[in-house]
Amino acid sequence: MRPESRWVLPLIESYSDGLLSDKPNLTAGEARTLEIASISRAVSLLILAECRTLGLIRKTGKDEWDLQPGAAQLARFLSVELKALQTLGLERRAKPIGRLTELLAAASEPNLHGEGDA
Repeated sequence: MRPESRWVLPLIESYSDGLLSDKPNLTAGEARTLEIASISRAVSLLILAECRTLGLIRKTGKDEWDLQPGAAQLARFLSVELKALQTLGLERRAKPIGRLTELLAAASEPNLHGEGDA
């Protein structure tokens, strides 16, 4: 990474830490997916910073314009990040159900209205 782009590193570290707190105990595949989301986020931030300098739009002719090359790629990196986040968030894990005696005891406790189930 170029020295002038290193400003993004603390932001990405914070971003990754937040994702890790949302999804602890990652598998190796989930860790790679988190890495992909983080890289995509970093690239998106760098593109946005470049757009701040160059603008989003450039003139290509007398009455023609186009997006700056980086801005044109922004949607791609945002999509990759979103897909990675969806992959992490949609993963279902089995929850331990506990012992039968605990389940039966919980079932016999009064519900929120102070009444029994039956």
